[in-house]
Amino acid sequence: MSAPPTQLDEIRAAGFALEREEILDALRRARGNVSLAARWLSIQRRDRIGHGVSRQQLYRLMERHGITRPDRSGS
Repeated sequence: MSAPPTQLDEIRAAGFALEREEILDALRRARGNVSLAARWLSIQRRDRIGHGVSRQQLYRLMERHGITRPDRSGS
């Protein structure tokens, strides 16, 4: 039997979900351009936490969140 989730677990899960939605939103706005999405995320994050996101970091975040590389073919 597993222990019930704690308030800290719930906060972590909410933060994870928020981060995933931010990534998906940036990728949609950038039409799948990962470099541009990373720049947009950098601007958002710099305002909140003082540092940005590189393209390589965005790829790692995408992998952690189960987000596949977007198709930029337009089809």
